[in-house]
Parts: sequence; C-alpha cells; structure tokens
Amino acid sequence: MGSTPLGGQWDAEPVDIPRYLASLRRGRSLIFVIVASMTVAVFVISSMLPKTYETSARIVMDDRPGGAEPADAQTVQRRLATVGALITTREVRARAAARLRGETSATLEDKVRATVDQNANIVEIHATDNDSQGAAEIANTLAREFIEMQRAAERQRLARAGAALERALARLRAPQSPQANAIRDRLSELRVTEAAAGSELQLAEPAQPPTTASSPRPIRNAIFAFFASVFLAVLAALGLGQLSPRVAGARDLGLLTGVSVVAVVPRTRRRRNVQTIDEAYEELQTALTLRLSTDSKIVVVSGAQATDETSAVAAGLARTLAESGRTLLLSADLWRPHVHDVLDLPRSPGLAELLSSGDAPSALERMAHSIDVGEGSLDVLTAGGPARNPAALLGAEGFADLVLELERSDYRHVVIEAPALIGSVHAQLVARYADAMLVVCDTERLSPSDAVELGQYLRTIDPPFAGLVALERAGPAAVPVVSAPPRRARADV
Repeated sequence: MGSTPLGGQWDAEPVDIPRYLASLRRGRSLIFVIVASMTVAVFVISSMLPKTYETSARIVMDDRPGGAEPADAQTVQRRLATVGALITTREVRARAAARLRGETSATLEDKVRATVDQNANIVEIHATDNDSQGAAEIANTLAREFIEMQRAAERQRLARAGAALERALARLRAPQSPQANAIRDRLSELRVTEAAAGSELQLAEPAQPPTTASSPRPIRNAIFAFFASVFLAVLAALGLGQLSPRVAGARDLGLLTGVSVVAVVPRTRRRRNVQTIDEAYEELQTALTLRLSTDSKIVVVSGAQATDETSAVAAGLARTLAESGRTLLLSADLWRPHVHDVLDLPRSPGLAELLSSGDAPSALERMAHSIDVGEGSLDVLTAGGPARNPAALLGAEGFADLVLELERSDYRHVVIEAPALIGSVHAQLVARYADAMLVVCDTERLSPSDAVELGQYLRTIDPPFAGLVALERAGPAAVPVVSAPPRRARADV
C-alpha cells in the first residue's frame, strides 16, 4: 500500500513492528553467534597484540624573557605554535636519537608528537614505545635536546649581535660621543640577555614511565566490538527476515490461511511454566468442546511441517481430554513418529504391527499403553516399528475398520497423530476420518507462502472442523473463539 494524501499531508504506511520483532526472535541464534564471535575475536586479538606505552613531558614557556614585560597574546600564540612545530623536526629527532639506544630519526618520527596548550603556555611532548621506561626516556630526551638547541641558538644570535656592536664601536672616532655611549648601553643589555638566554623554555614536568599500556585495551575494544556486533547482527537478522520471511504470529497465521487459530501453545523448549501450559491445553479443549457435537470423538492432530512439536501437542491435548473421559492417543505418523519419545514409551509394538496382524480391534487392547493422568484414563498406541509401505497400511481396510471400531468404542475421545500436511499427501489418509482436525503451526518456521498453501490444502480436505494451533515463543495469547462452520454429514468410509 503506498502513501496517500490526507489533509495536505502524506499518510505513510505504518511500520510493521511485530514482524520485525518476530524476525529478531527467529534470528536470535544468528545474533548470538555474530555478537559472541566478534566480541571474543576482538578481545583475543587485542590481547595478543604487542603492548604500547605512552607518556608525555611538559615544557613551559615564560612570556617575560629576561624579566621584560609580558608579551601580547598573539605573539605568545605564534611562539607556542613555532615551538610545537619545531620540536619534532628531523634535526631535533636526530640529536635525541644520538642519546637513545636503538633509535634513529626515522624511528622516532612515528613515536613522538607535540601538542600546544595556549591557555597555559605549555607544550606537551608525547612519546610512545613498546617499553614503559623507553617511552619516558624518549619524551625527556627530546624535550631536553630541544631546550638545549634553543639556548645554543639564542646565545649564538646574541654573540653575533654583540660582535657587530663592538665592531661598530671601534670604528667610531669619538669614543665619548652620544652614539658611542648608546652602543655601550646596548652591549650591556646584550650581556644581561645572554646570561639569561634560553631561560624562557623550561622542562616543567619530566615524563614518568607509565604503569599501564595505552594500547591495546582488550576490555575496551571488546565493549566497542560488542555494541558494533549487536548493530550488525540486528541488521543481519532483519535482512534475513526480509529474504526468508516467516509468519509474524497467530494473527497473521489466521489471516493468511483463512482458518481460525483456536489456541497458542508454547514450544517444547520453552515449557517452563506448567500453569501456562495447562491453560493452553484447557483453551484448546474448550475450543473443541464448542465446535464438536456430543457424538464426535475423532480428533486428528497434524503439523504444517514435520516436527516433534506436533507429537507434543497431540500428547498434551490427549492428557487434557482424558480428564473428562476415557481417551486414546493413536500415533498414525508411520514416517516420522515422535509420540513414543514424548511420552517415553517403547516405539513397538504399535500401530504398524497392529495393522499387519489383520485383527486390529482385538490386538488394540493388548498393544496399548496405559498412562497415569490422575483421575482420568489415557491409553496410548505408538506408531510401531518401521513399516515397509506405511501408505499401504493406512490406506487399507484394516485402518478404516480400526477407526470405525474406535468410533463405536467406549472411548470418549480419540486423538490421532497424523503426518505433516505440507509436502506430502499422506495426511489425507488419516484426515478423512476426522471429526475435527487440528494443525500445529510453528510460526517461526512457516513462511507466508506455506501458510497460504496450508489454507488451500485444508479447504481441499474439508474436514467437519479445522483449526490451527500456533506454536510461539511466549505463552498462550488471547485468541478469539469464532463460531464453528455448519456441520456436514460424514461420508461413509
């Protein structure tokens, strides 16, 4: 749906937040793998990198050289900038390298840098090295050599100026003239200035060997990697959700299939709250009671896709129904049976052996297992051992006779586990006997196209009643109970 103008503004299409959240839930394993792997990898790599230590020496500049009045701010800023630029030049690095073992001007180029604090008239020399003591020696040596070079240069400049004045004084023919006296005064000032030459730069704070490495920092890097990987993992999960969309939840499931969702059941791996599970199956039992007549007893439980969750739902429903009357749970999924695993029962003998015996009704009581469900009565017939031709067994008269016998029996309810619907036609062999058919749908595994196909498939089978049981991560949600479609007469088998 595109945007439409409304009152001079554009009414944008709303963001489907539940679908995005569903994509994140489905991709939680991918998110965990990405976040964990990136965080651990960054931490390990950072821990393996060589350590680097950083320290700094501070040079202070007196803006009143020789005791004169303070210079103006602009002049001081220029002088500070000049010092900051000169302190790491090749000549200074070469003189410092001559006093440092194993260093050259080239190696020091990447190890030193200077910063200027104009508000405090301070120049900081930062030095890095793979040794704590070495970093301090580099910073201090560079600072001292620069100060010494500045003092030497200043003395040379003053010496040249003094020599020029003395030559000028010697050329004068009147030693007591005012001009000669002015030159002598200037020479006196130069001697005073020469005595204090270079005093404007002082090493205010020598560098100290650092106690901890400046890099790498595994914990800090791991924290940054964690947040970055969370962002990337969320994008990956959302992208995967767009490439491989899944049904967002029970509401979407009902809309896509056109079939009512009668209950929402938590997945087996999430079943930690017994009260929540009981409420889910009580809701499912209520939905069936409202839709089935008193003489209806055959409930077929199938799955949209092959999964052991279908067996778990069939077993849970049978336990709940057994509290209101004698119930039989029959595993008719001879391809991928899981009822025996869910209830911790032996797989055989079971339905396969019963149908092969040729006397299904009489062998049922001998092969069924009785399960303790408190005040109720629950019998379970497992699928049995692997059959050579399961479809032939379920399509033969023996299985039809067994179902008819169960309809005439004193069982109040018969819950039959059937094969999966999507991708197979075997479920039809069982669904044709159903008074009610429940389809278990794992919304995190069901794509929208599969949901549409499921709805079309159920309309093809056309049982007296069909409902969906949604498996979701959370506990059962409130699902509206809709009126059942009109009952139709059962066709004779």
